[in-house]
Amino acid sequence: YSTQDNQLTVCLIKNITNIPCPSCVSTRSIISMMNGDFFGALEINPLGYIVAFIMLSSPIWIIVDILTKRKTLFIFYLKIESFFRKPQVAIPLLVLILFNWIWNITKGL
Repeated sequence: YSTQDNQLTVCLIKNITNIPCPSCVSTRSIISMMNGDFFGALEINPLGYIVAFIMLSSPIWIIVDILTKRKTLFIFYLKIESFFRKPQVAIPLLVLILFNWIWNITKGL
């Protein structure tokens, strides 16, 4: 952990290189969402929305799978993984993540 301007930084990449990773400040983005500042959350880091969705849906999905004795989350994961391996999906996604990373750097995170 390190602090900079009274902000806790747990990102290993940021701590070693002093350059934010693409997902840096996702936690602050989620906190903004929880406080009702949805535009602010988007401005802080759009990846926070993806992280928040996964954090909310995964535990519920796991519980449902356990209760129904099914593996739908695992099956979904395999399908999503296969989908993202396609170059026509992976390349645009990587470009978006790269733009987000550049945006994080220019914001001076």
